[in-house]
Amino acid sequence: MKVKIKALTFLATIVLLTLFISNLSFSQEAKTEKKNEEVRGYFMFGGSRLNIDALNDRLVSKGYSSFSDEFISLGGGFLRKTNSRWLYGVEGHYLFYEENDNTIPNGSYKTMLSAAYGFFDVGYALVSTGGLNIYPLIGVGGGGTWLQIGKKNFDDILKVPERNASLSAGTFLLNFALGSDYLIKLKEYEKDEGGIVLGFRVGYTYTPWKAGWWTDTISIEGGPKMGITGPYLRFMIGFGGKGEWWQDEK
Repeated sequence: MKVKIKALTFLATIVLLTLFISNLSFSQEAKTEKKNEEVRGYFMFGGSRLNIDALNDRLVSKGYSSFSDEFISLGGGFLRKTNSRWLYGVEGHYLFYEENDNTIPNGSYKTMLSAAYGFFDVGYALVSTGGLNIYPLIGVGGGGTWLQIGKKNFDDILKVPERNASLSAGTFLLNFALGSDYLIKLKEYEKDEGGIVLGFRVGYTYTPWKAGWWTDTISIEGGPKMGITGPYLRFMIGFGGKGEWWQDEK
């Protein structure tokens, strides 16, 4: 439960930041220039593959089961496109945990692994025609991996109520992606339009510095170095629109 709370708190922070920045974007007023900009917000779901070989090797050497390197991801974010086709926005994702049952000489244990990360993104719309946008993105952010080990039998916990081990590894991250999305118009006015957005992104997360492990505020020595590195594919559905929100002062 602790690992889920940490990950969901991280994702909620990203979502709230997204809404805050989006609200600021809509509420600004420029005085000297006309612009016709566009905002698209997304709910994202798909799959990610992480390089966890070092962690799996250590677990197997101690009699534990290895984790799959494939994770289901859920998240959200937004992108704003300027007249010059530059894009900027934020996104956050939670990679759903996997649970394993383990029996080793000193007892039966359950292990659980999950991850979450978020990015500030910048990109450029190579194609922007009609409702279609095709763009590369570069993101800068960070994320964390959580490993929890605990007794899985209730009676075992009553006999020896020792504390479960909850370990985390946080790291700086880069995101490289290629995305495409299409706006299906539902409403159109003289200078404004809005509708449903469908799209996808394929990309790769990378960390130049792998992280060590922590439990609470204590650094754990000798653990396998971790990074949230690997490819992903995500599908997107959301809402978007554009309009002339900035006008010359009369």
